[in-house]
Amino acid sequence: MTKKYLLILISLFCSNLFAQECNLGSFKSNVSLVDTSFTNDVLTTAATEVNHDVRKSIEDDLVKFRVSTLSLASKDMSKEGISDWYLNMVSMNKLAFENIKKLGMMDDTEAKRWALSIVNNIVAGWLSRSFGQTMHEKSHIEAAMASGATEAWYATEASPDKKLTLGQLFLNLTASTSRPSANWMFNKEPTKEQSASIAAAGLNQQIAFSEKISDESIKSGKFSNTDAIHYFMNKISYNIYYLKDTTSDLSDLKTYTKNLADQGRISQNEVNNTMGKVANYTILTTLMSGRTWDAVRANTEYIKNGKTSVDILSFDTPVGKVTWPEFNTYLNSNSVSIKADTSLIRGNGNIHSVAIEHSVIGKDSSDVSVRTYVAEGKSYYSATARYNTDNRYGIKLEAGYNIKNSNWTLFAGADIDNGTLEGKRHFYNLDGSTEKQVYVGVEYRN
Repeated sequence: MTKKYLLILISLFCSNLFAQECNLGSFKSNVSLVDTSFTNDVLTTAATEVNHDVRKSIEDDLVKFRVSTLSLASKDMSKEGISDWYLNMVSMNKLAFENIKKLGMMDDTEAKRWALSIVNNIVAGWLSRSFGQTMHEKSHIEAAMASGATEAWYATEASPDKKLTLGQLFLNLTASTSRPSANWMFNKEPTKEQSASIAAAGLNQQIAFSEKISDESIKSGKFSNTDAIHYFMNKISYNIYYLKDTTSDLSDLKTYTKNLADQGRISQNEVNNTMGKVANYTILTTLMSGRTWDAVRANTEYIKNGKTSVDILSFDTPVGKVTWPEFNTYLNSNSVSIKADTSLIRGNGNIHSVAIEHSVIGKDSSDVSVRTYVAEGKSYYSATARYNTDNRYGIKLEAGYNIKNSNWTLFAGADIDNGTLEGKRHFYNLDGSTEKQVYVGVEYRN
């Protein structure tokens, strides 16, 4: 069984590499006014036996479709909006796979299930690459604009002089292997911390998306075999960058570590070594994460027995089930940090989570956050409080009201932060200013 788990993990990793086969990142910097451009192409418990009546409406869901004011815009939507559309695609991938499986002719032997899994990972991986890179490039531009950029646009390697909208960039990525680029101009050169934040923005958003997949699996108590490709493509994005661009001066990761050195957080001769450390931290946090092994188990279970999901890993305690922790590596404006997150799932379906994040390279800083998620059928509310050791804080609230016990839920939320590690990655408020975000939307669950 151990050999089969390793084989599944290797096949998922190879599928990721195939879907990202032409992904490299490049950075160009020319100062006239100040013209800075990035060219990036990165791709990216617990079986919760709780009160059945409370959780059934969530656990049995196959399709989830979510649209909010974050994902609807007259011009470019936000990176969070792209993330919501990305998650919708992940849900549709699950639906398509289930419908193909129901036909039977592609699912009646282990060999056919192997073949179906590989085909799904290649096709879904290609779409995931398109969404992931679009989200990645948008994150760079949001960080640049927050740092004072006066103009920003997208392009591709095939047509570097043709300015694209965000939607045009996405369509180009789905139709070709041309590398995307995010470009901008500054009238005043950004600070080294701002430059580090800009360089790290795309990779951080991909890691945050893998966290979103993990959070959804904890709410449902299940991890689907089709979620694995999307989870890994974003979870190991640092490693893809490092393996494909180890010595180049043109990658986001190299640009980021150079800016850490320019700040004096590491020495100049530690730049390449720090890139390797970040890649190693990512491997370690991936292997330690509960959802990694849920993904491996889900694919193993499908190939062996035809089941498309597994209960997430958890431990029984007198007060409920405790999920196996999720670990992630993040690149901050002046530090590299590791975040650990675990949840307690009560018998009534309520979820209480705690996360601790601490820097391992650069400026010493820590975040501590607690979250509560309470579901009443398909209605719910959640609250998150964050505290940083630099006396910074953040609060996020969201509530959803189900419409007459239907498949539709209206929701609204607000997020406010004045400089926690997570907040700076979300709002790019490096000066500690208070930033807020308010949104409303509708969610459909089948």
